Amino acid sequence: MRKVSFFLLVFLCVLAFSHIYGSVRSPHEFADKVHVCCSQNKFDEFLRWLKESDIPNTNRRLKEEGRIAFAAGTDPGFYRNWKEEYYAYFGTTNQTKPFLFAGEIYPFIHILQSTVLSFYELSPVARICVLLSGKLGNPVAGDILHFEDVDGSESAIEGILASASADEGHLVRLLQTPFAWNNIKIAAFLKDRAKEPRFIEIVKQSHHPFILLNGYFADSETGSSPHAIGWLNEAMHLGSALASIRLQRIGNPFNDVIPTVKANLLMQRSSGYRYSTLERRKANEDYLAALELIPHDPLLHMEIAGFYKDLWLAEASGEIMTDQKTLIQGTFYHYKEAHEKGDGEAALEAIRFLKLLQKEKVALLPDFSAGWGLPSDNILESLTLLYEAAYKRRDEPVFLDRIKELNQRNPAYLESLLRNTLLAANFRTSIFRLGI
Repeated sequence: MRKVSFFLLVFLCVLAFSHIYGSVRSPHEFADKVHVCCSQNKFDEFLRWLKESDIPNTNRRLKEEGRIAFAAGTDPGFYRNWKEEYYAYFGTTNQTKPFLFAGEIYPFIHILQSTVLSFYELSPVARICVLLSGKLGNPVAGDILHFEDVDGSESAIEGILASASADEGHLVRLLQTPFAWNNIKIAAFLKDRAKEPRFIEIVKQSHHPFILLNGYFADSETGSSPHAIGWLNEAMHLGSALASIRLQRIGNPFNDVIPTVKANLLMQRSSGYRYSTLERRKANEDYLAALELIPHDPLLHMEIAGFYKDLWLAEASGEIMTDQKTLIQGTFYHYKEAHEKGDGEAALEAIRFLKLLQKEKVALLPDFSAGWGLPSDNILESLTLLYEAAYKRRDEPVFLDRIKELNQRNPAYLESLLRNTLLAANFRTSIFRLGI
């Protein structure tokens, strides 16, 4: 409890004094930064940028200018309606929270073009955006946090369901919320409503992709669903990558123009080659083809790293026309890429792999570390560097203990590492643990 209070205090101090030290962002700057950081998973850069932003005055500027900005290089057609409705409502009301800031930071287009079924499967940057957006007043993002049990608030869900039962406007808001289908209580409620004619009318008349998706998930499981496929098709035409994947799985025509859809299909196929038919050369080709489409996806980098590690263990480098040394380099490289893009497990997996090499008495070569900067002649120093990376990413005391046990750092360095890691992690941790 003391630690949570500490992080809360630090974050509130950041907010309180951001107007003194932070920068006021324009609507276009904000839209572009969120889009680029979400697209490229610039995890640490995004957190630094947020920390340097003057949240209250940026919100005031957004409200005064009233301009709706769309990120460069994106099709505003996919999210114009959502943003216009958001500004029309919150731009004319008084709030105690920076609602417009919350709307700008909400990663609507990235959720729309995602193929995932739950909040926790989103990229790290997109999750940060939803967390911060929800706590700064965006009602849709706030509902996602309730549905995914980020807040651990059963009473909040009960309140949302009661409101949706009594008021059609609240039902529509519920249907607009991504990942509603992933919560057992919400899904059961929507399946119940899917049997009612008015529910069918609401979804049929909608041009909102998540209303159509939630309608599909609810209605398709009632057993009598003449509407569901049509709703899925409409959601796909409105830009939903998940709708395309669902249509593909049930054997219907689908749109594979969105890179995430193509990459998802390649990853499905590579998994089949890897585990079922054991055609490892084809699995590797599909993994690399997927990587060309979504080069910033930490999950894909983790998949490839695990694949190369398995091939190295099986001494099967020839199956993908390479050698054992290249597999070791590739494994470290993809763990490093996943780590840089926000994955919390990549540094730990790199540690496990390094220990495995040590156990197998593999002589480390200077180019094995592939970006980690590990010395080839000092295993203790290499492990220390990886534990430092893990500690800086996750701020868990056990990693600091491991660094101390390896005895490669003096007390002054350890004290500095502890202090600097806490300072760097406070903002990130307050978002993840406290959601503010």
